Amino acid sequence: MMEPTVKAISSFSAERVTVSDFPHPPTQRNSAYVLYTSGSTGTPKGVLVDKANLDGFLSWVMAIAPDAGHLQMIMTTSSGFDSSLREMLLPILRGGRLWCVPEGVLNKDPQDLRYLETTALNTTPLVLEHLVSVIDPDWLKSLRLVYCGGAPLDPVLKNRVIAACPHADLLFGYGPTETTCNVTCTDFRSLEPVNGTVIGGPIPDTQAYIVDAYVNPVPVGVVGELLIGGIQVSRGYLGRAGLTAEKFIADPFSGEYSVRLYRTGDLARWRADATLEFLGRIDSQIKIRGMRVEPGEIEAVLREQNGISAAVVVARRIGGVDSADVTLVAYLVPDGIAAAAGPSGSLENNTCFAPEVLDLDGYLDLGHLRLELKKSLPDHMIPSRFVGLGNMPLTASGKVDLKALPLVEGTVVQATYEAPVSPIEGLVAEAFEAVIGIERAGRRDSFFELGGHSLSAVRLAARLERSTGMFVAVRDVFERPTVAGLAEYLDLDGRVTSSVPLLAYGRDRPVPLSFSQEQLWFLDRLDGRAGRAYHIENALRIEGLLNVKALDTACACLVRRHEVLRTVFRSDAAGVPYQIIHEAPEIGFLAVEDGSGLDDQDIKARVSDLLARPFNLETGPLFRATLIKTGAATHVFVLGGHHAVLDGWSLGVLTRELSALYLEA
Repeated sequence: MMEPTVKAISSFSAERVTVSDFPHPPTQRNSAYVLYTSGSTGTPKGVLVDKANLDGFLSWVMAIAPDAGHLQMIMTTSSGFDSSLREMLLPILRGGRLWCVPEGVLNKDPQDLRYLETTALNTTPLVLEHLVSVIDPDWLKSLRLVYCGGAPLDPVLKNRVIAACPHADLLFGYGPTETTCNVTCTDFRSLEPVNGTVIGGPIPDTQAYIVDAYVNPVPVGVVGELLIGGIQVSRGYLGRAGLTAEKFIADPFSGEYSVRLYRTGDLARWRADATLEFLGRIDSQIKIRGMRVEPGEIEAVLREQNGISAAVVVARRIGGVDSADVTLVAYLVPDGIAAAAGPSGSLENNTCFAPEVLDLDGYLDLGHLRLELKKSLPDHMIPSRFVGLGNMPLTASGKVDLKALPLVEGTVVQATYEAPVSPIEGLVAEAFEAVIGIERAGRRDSFFELGGHSLSAVRLAARLERSTGMFVAVRDVFERPTVAGLAEYLDLDGRVTSSVPLLAYGRDRPVPLSFSQEQLWFLDRLDGRAGRAYHIENALRIEGLLNVKALDTACACLVRRHEVLRTVFRSDAAGVPYQIIHEAPEIGFLAVEDGSGLDDQDIKARVSDLLARPFNLETGPLFRATLIKTGAATHVFVLGGHHAVLDGWSLGVLTRELSALYLEA
């Protein structure tokens, strides 16, 4: 401590400070502190915590602390994180002692802590595992309170802590910074292995709700978003009114207009015993082949497997960021290597250096691991690739640092390698390697166990069809997923040697109608009035300055890009219909009208008249655009055509394409 600071503190009076000593006495609505947090977005935001919020939290903390005079705590958390409040304020309020140890002690040589008489510990699971692994057992036995939170608690670690701290109250809790540090808690001796993490029930004066996307409560056991209410809900974000309104919403359950709830963005569900099970972040969900996946569920199953001490699952684009093939990659720390420590049992490696990548062959049987995962997880939730780590990278707050995970492709689970024994097997193996993105595929390897899926099976079938000249159905890949099995099927006599090629129809001869177009052409010839039921048009109000010339150019470009928009239908002498594709317009496709003298009712009437105009399938046009200028910076744009050349979905696509063409014009 600096000498001037020591002198300043020593000059203070030892008498008790009262409210009357303040020139402006603080109230419950005064801000106690502003703490910046990035959360899951990575953008720092200042959380305004009032004195009332802090008082509510401290009332609960005081209730769980050991008796006054016996509380001695070490400072393990940076003051930039709200969990440090337990460490800094609790000893002061209870008349205890706070050990402020040098930063390197915890990271480099935690054995020095054994000289500090300590009764309470506040930390994260990964740091706790580090301490349990390396520190003097007698020091752990002296603890009377262990509070853990900030990350899932591994069942193996739970049992180790229970054995190492037989005399301590062992608590596991949850709470965002926006709700003043801690809002749920449970005795982690009672925690059961589940897909998520049990975080207990709300602490006093706090409420928890699990709701759907419309803020309706969901039944017990149903997953939804966790909302927090009560005295600890903070004021909001400093200088960010929009974000505050988005995350701090009116409480529809209290009946009081001034009460708010905090939307945590966390997935959870109520259990039958009135405790909450945390299941991860809404924004951390991964979409794999159209199905939503919560990495936390996979990680929980992985941590239950023998030989794994820590696990993190992420989605990676195999083949680079431009690849459309997203697959699950599991980062694993094998048993025998301290999950929260680098070489020589130090946490320092985790926060300063990239973790060491290990070859998992010497630690885990990945084939057996995959079979075990299949017992608990559906196929789309089983990781396709596995990466071994010597340690799990941590942030300064003791949580897993996802950004520090090494960008390596990992190990694919493969059968014992057998080289292809025939040219056709070699060709199939090469197709497996190209589609999945692996270095080598053996004849006994399964396409789906290597990381293939239904979408990549389509690409595999198309690739094999091009290279062999034989028709390959996606079903064939599913029925014969190995290199040898698929090669044997392709090598059979009597196979269909080729599929029907897709060729562009020549424009030097009449182009036949599609089946749907024939139906619409027939109805039009039968009764011309029937065509009015097949108008696909829309009217849009445009406000702001508009470049009419650029819009006309964009409309012409749109029609030039799509032949069907400049198509009409004729019939030959025998009455057989065919298509005629007109030349593309350069400009002048857009019809412009002056509607500046029209009121709202007149404009609606004019738009109705435009939409009611009949289409002539023989002369066209079957796609049209009209702009009504209603003011200096207001327009009505009518766009659409006959169902013979577009449908409702296509009109939306064409509108978006037209917007892009307008910006380029």
